[in-house]
Amino acid sequence: MSKKHYKLTEHLKGKLKLLNLNKENFESSMANVEIIQTGFYHEDNSLSLCATKTECWYYFENIKSQYLPLLIAYFSSWLYQNDDCKNERDFAEIKITVVELEDKSENKLLNLVITLIFHDEVYLQETVNGPIELDGIKYDEGTATIDVAEAGTVNGA
Repeated sequence: MSKKHYKLTEHLKGKLKLLNLNKENFESSMANVEIIQTGFYHEDNSLSLCATKTECWYYFENIKSQYLPLLIAYFSSWLYQNDDCKNERDFAEIKITVVELEDKSENKLLNLVITLIFHDEVYLQETVNGPIELDGIKYDEGTATIDVAEAGTVNGA
């Protein structure tokens, strides 16, 4: 349900070798999706229909403890650059459950479950043959259109 979840999963898959892990040591999933009726609003030829709140899990098996700070940095930096809702909600915290495996070495092996909740807006784009119809207008899944001012004045200044 969450596009951010899929994108973060792909990002982490690309970092497994740097964490000294194989693809068999990583898994991700999501559950408990909530639809939040935010009331839709129009922006040019698109509209914001609702939002979703999705609980996501990322599993890491047999990761050496020395790589935990690097893994946390991968998560935090990806969220900083890609999660536009990270500062707008109460559920932005990342929770890490750590299980130390029996290991006498200096770099203990860990199993980790990292849990976070993503908030995604659902946008529709006006199209001629879209599968979704609202108030007689056809829409398809889309993205938000944002107008950015290149220049302007404030109070005549």
